Amino acid sequence: MNGKMIGDILREARLGKQLQLTDIEKGTGIEVQLLLALELDQFSLVPSDQVESYLRSYAEMIGLDADEIYSQYLKQVSFQDTLPHFSSKETISHKTEVSEESVPMERMANRRRRRSHREVTQKKSKLPAILLSLFSLAILVVVGYFIFKQWPFINTAQETSKETTSSTTEATTTTETTTVTEAVSNLKMTVQEDGSSLATVQTNKESVDLIFTLKEGESWVGLSDGTNGEQGTILTGEQTKFTVSVNKGSSSLVTIGLPQSVTVTLDGQEVDLTNLVNYSPATFTLTVE
Repeated sequence: MNGKMIGDILREARLGKQLQLTDIEKGTGIEVQLLLALELDQFSLVPSDQVESYLRSYAEMIGLDADEIYSQYLKQVSFQDTLPHFSSKETISHKTEVSEESVPMERMANRRRRRSHREVTQKKSKLPAILLSLFSLAILVVVGYFIFKQWPFINTAQETSKETTSSTTEATTTTETTTVTEAVSNLKMTVQEDGSSLATVQTNKESVDLIFTLKEGESWVGLSDGTNGEQGTILTGEQTKFTVSVNKGSSSLVTIGLPQSVTVTLDGQEVDLTNLVNYSPATFTLTVE
């Protein structure tokens, strides 16, 4: 095959098909290091009883004639076996008896070995650099993490968040306390001797809200006193709620068209209308003390 070494023939054919040694390994089952030994013409590194089968499998995998490859291998080995028998003390005339083809083949084999050794060395030299880069990156990540944790604005933001949460909690507690303090302390609904109803509420507020809420249908609701006159409206599906503010120290008359259709709350407490459900309209006197 034009005086080329077996290793060169195999490697050039493999590269021509754009295959890696790992691809050959998958296709033939031959370990990568043994494939590399074949490409380096280091047949002594391959089990002697497997050389022929490995060469044939490799050749078939890359589309070469297996018989021709093995025949070339036998010739190459036969030639290499003759080299150790030459003595350095032999005459120059005896050395010239070696065929002209042996010189370029030997030189080619030496170049091939040097090139392969250089490629392997370059590949090995890259590994420490890669490991060093990964180690450096890990150090940077760890240092960055601790810097981030110790950065002033992080702690400031956390403290600010805690202070805000604390303030909100205190404000909520204050609001709840105020609500409890300002809530209606007592609400009574009584029936007087003349049959009229009286709702009395005691509070520390200056005024309380009287809220009418419609449950169903329609109903007139209203409140009248000596100060604001009469305030009222008709509750319908479009307006289901009506609120009136009642001042402390006042006495007002509350009117409900259909008491069974309306609920009345005074400062959040529901007024008992049980005694009024049979009246239409129903009235009761509201006193805020």
